[in-house]
Parts: sequence; C-alpha cells; structure tokens
Amino acid sequence: MPVLAGSCFGYYDHFLAWFEYHFKVIDRIRGKVKQHDCSWDEALTGLHAEWDEHDRLNRELESFKAPPVNASGTKSIAFMFLTVAPWNQEDLWVEWFSKAPAEEYDILVHNDKGGDIGKLATLARAVKATKTGWATSGLVRATIHLLREALMRPSNTHFVLLSNADIPLYSFADLHKRITSSSLSRFTQMTLNWDNSLGRNIWQGPDGKDWHGCTRAGCSNKADQWAMWNRDDAAWFAENNFLQYLKPRTLFVDEPYCIQLMYQYGRRFENKGVMYTQWKFAADSPTTFTESVPDEVIEEGRSADCWFLRKVSPDAILTAKYKTDVLALSGPSGQH
Repeated sequence: MPVLAGSCFGYYDHFLAWFEYHFKVIDRIRGKVKQHDCSWDEALTGLHAEWDEHDRLNRELESFKAPPVNASGTKSIAFMFLTVAPWNQEDLWVEWFSKAPAEEYDILVHNDKGGDIGKLATLARAVKATKTGWATSGLVRATIHLLREALMRPSNTHFVLLSNADIPLYSFADLHKRITSSSLSRFTQMTLNWDNSLGRNIWQGPDGKDWHGCTRAGCSNKADQWAMWNRDDAAWFAENNFLQYLKPRTLFVDEPYCIQLMYQYGRRFENKGVMYTQWKFAADSPTTFTESVPDEVIEEGRSADCWFLRKVSPDAILTAKYKTDVLALSGPSGQH
C-alpha cells in the first residue's frame, strides 16, 4: 500500500471507497435492475438485504473440529466441485475416475441451487449447502463446507477446489503422484491487479478479543480461488471462522480470503497454479475453449506445472493425443 501521511489518509480512504463502489458494486446493481426491471434504489436495497444475509450466515457458521489423518493408510485426494451444473466434459471425468483406485480419491460437490448436476449426483458426496452468489462471501463459505466434509474422511490428505468447466491435464495415476507429493498448499498469487496496488482491505479492524485485523505484508494480495490445501491448512481454515471478520457487505472475497490469511498467520504455501487458464488483454477472459482444446494448450498448462485446465465448454473437442494421455491406466503421462 502506498505510504501516505497526515491529511492524505482521509483522501486515500475516500478514494478506496470510490473504487469499492465503482468497481465492485455498480455492476451488481445494474444487473439486478435489468433482471427485475426495478429502480436503482430498489435494486440496491434488495442487494443490501442479500449481502446482509451472507454476513449473518458467516457469523452463524457452526463450530467444527477435524478428525486426525490416517497416517498409515493410502493418501487420498478430495476433489471438491463447486458447481450448480453437470461437468461440461462429463464423459471424460466419468472415465477418468473409473480408471482410478477407489481408495485414492474422494469426490464432493456443493450445489445450493438443487438443480441437475448430472452424474456428479451419484458419483459425488453432496455437502451441506449454503447460500452462494457471484462475487459474494458465500463462495468462501461453500468452500469451507466442502473442506469440512472432505476432512471427515481420514485418508484425505490433499484437497483441490474445482468447477464443472475444468479438465485434468494428467492421467489419474500421474496426477495423484504429483499432488500427494506436495507438502505445501498451493495458492497462485495474482500480479498486476488494482486491489493489491491500492491496498484494498476486506477486513474489519480488531475486535479486542479474537481478531487483531489483517496487518502484515500480503494482506491486500489476491490468489486464484481454484487452489489446493494440504490437510493441516484445510483443517485450519475449516476450524477457524475468519468469515465473521470480513467487512459488512463486502464483495469479491473469494480471491483474497485464503492467501491473505496465510500471510497474516505466517503459514507457508507454494505460489504455484492448480488451474491453467489463458488470460488475454482487452478480451473476455479467461478464454473459454468452445470448439477444441489444442494440444499446445495442454502442453502450456503442463509446462506451467498446473494440474487442470479451464474453461472448457461441453462441445469442445479433445484430441486423441490428450485422451490417450489422461485416460491411461498408469504411467507418467505428463512426460513428453
């Protein structure tokens, strides 16, 4: 955050409030006005009520204690899908998991809308749903619900958050080896973003008892929400309700939440990607692969040491080379 002195702080706080409103709130109001054909004030009042409900749910999050890991057993990966729709590439995922040892994976899904999620409904364990909504803190709360349910299986040592628009970059055997050999959680720290440059703060100040604020360097950083937690970090986030310390009605907290708390409490993590995405300047991003996923994109993702690729549409064609690699029964599919 820039160093400002004296009366400059008042102006700087005013500018941050302007930034928060114009870049985080206005589009939500416009969307509600268009969707419900209501006035600007009516839309804002309705949104405030929704955001207040999220704040209440954050405060009322039930306490939780994670059981210990089964250190002597097989390491299992929890694949946690945050989605209200079926896998875009459903046939691929079903075959991919069918080739995996059952004791090495756990599939979970959070679907608060209750609609059709395809074969996820039978293959995944459904977690207790909580209210979500784009840009709301409910996305973090849903992630915590997923972590809590996944932690109940003592064999789960690593926890990956995914969406329905992703595909794996490796065969299950290769991916299992890569993920379970990681001792640290993975959070991809974002660069060149306004939130970090301006020192955006999503946290309330000290409460005099349990919370002393987010004050350390790194407390304005953001990271990709699609992350991987080791069991220690998964339990720490699941057992500690930091959601209650978010500023009231604050939006877009899914990207800063985990990485800022890791910095605040000095918890080590790997600054590497779980999810490979293609971002393009002055264009809709990340890229959605609607027609096909070229082999060179798969290689780019592997070269970046990522494990999954998004966004892949239902109609996108996957090459024969890709299918041979990722649907292999065993072996180092990523070595080319």
